[in-house]
Amino acid sequence: MVRCACGLEAVIRTSWTNRNPGRRFYGCLTLSPTCVNFLRWYDPPMCQRSVQIVPGLLRSRNELEEIVAMVEEKRRKLLKFLITSWTQREAQQANEISNLMRQRQLLASVNNRHAIIEELER
Repeated sequence: MVRCACGLEAVIRTSWTNRNPGRRFYGCLTLSPTCVNFLRWYDPPMCQRSVQIVPGLLRSRNELEEIVAMVEEKRRKLLKFLITSWTQREAQQANEISNLMRQRQLLASVNNRHAIIEELER
């Protein structure tokens, strides 16, 4: 039996904090402000099968997290490459459009001069 600092028997509760989700602990039955600092973790022994399985699961999870990190890094690099290539392509297309517009202006100017020359020759 576990007792709180106030003398009452402590009860088993479950933590739902981000740091200890689902972890069980002994806490005061009253939850009064004087007993707030009383906390003792309740960690019953794990069964033998869990002792055998959990380390392998943790290793697998760590390996998967490493793979996810590598994939994410490759995704970032690919995205950067795509943005760079799109930017270069857009700049090239803008340059081509600018060249075409200059050629049209030059052609219009030549046609205009040609028309003036024809007019003067009449």
